[in-house]
Amino acid sequence: APGPDNEVIFSAARERQKNPMKYFVENYQKYGDIFQYKFGFSNRFVVSCPDTAKYIFQDNENFIRKNRMRILFGDSVLTTDGELWKHRRKLMQPSFLPAVVYNSFELMKLSTNEIFESWAPSVKSGQPIDFSKESTKMTIHIICRALFGFDTEGNGNSLVDLIGTCLTETYRIAVNPIPFYYKMP
Repeated sequence: APGPDNEVIFSAARERQKNPMKYFVENYQKYGDIFQYKFGFSNRFVVSCPDTAKYIFQDNENFIRKNRMRILFGDSVLTTDGELWKHRRKLMQPSFLPAVVYNSFELMKLSTNEIFESWAPSVKSGQPIDFSKESTKMTIHIICRALFGFDTEGNGNSLVDLIGTCLTETYRIAVNPIPFYYKMP
């Protein structure tokens, strides 16, 4: 696959870290739906075509996921292959049937309204709202209610903090070109 020249590895890495969206959009415009770039000692591939991504990740039985995310997620549906992946996916599938998702819309609407109501005192007093944290809290609240029947009332902030830590560590592992094992905080 085409991609940026190896001569500019370090400047490209700095550019990618500084503004990843700009880096990937510019390379997509220059090289097309599939391109590769150097990431430390390995090549990484970007696939933008949905049909190609479907073939690689779903239809191609020879695709092997060598995923450092296993550090965080263990042998989950995100990190496994073959029969184990099929078994885990089959266990999860009922939660994502169209009828189940459709029935979750009312729950999503209710949860969204509850979050908006909880913002009312801050809005009235002119206090700023940390929208990033609040939207993450709302997302966690909806997912926990819809998929697990668990209400996060009173635990929302600690769950947001926990998931925030996991996302930060996931990003740190994903952008590190040298695969080290990390001690989680």
